[in-house]
Amino acid sequence: MKFLYKYGLFLSIIAIGLSCSDGKIDYIASTCQMKIKSGSTFTLYTQLGDSTENLIFENDTILWGNAICFPELNEYRIQVENINRYFVKSKIMLDDLTMTFVNDSLK
Repeated sequence: MKFLYKYGLFLSIIAIGLSCSDGKIDYIASTCQMKIKSGSTFTLYTQLGDSTENLIFENDTILWGNAICFPELNEYRIQVENINRYFVKSKIMLDDLTMTFVNDSLK
């Protein structure tokens, strides 16, 4: 009987440990350099996912940011902050840029 009590207590501790896990997805973060070649075009989207217009980089541009890899999802993101790039034609100031790749395709 004592054995069953200890066994039941052990299973309860395991169940509590599993139910208290944070459920977060593991990721790997590192700094990266992103080279944007002249003539490259980026499409801007609203928060609802509607495309608004294309921005064209007229000169080669090098940006520094963070690469965040989610191995379990086969996904990674490149985030660049404080770009401070003004596009004269469209009168848009580009400050932050995030690109998401899923299964090696730009999303």
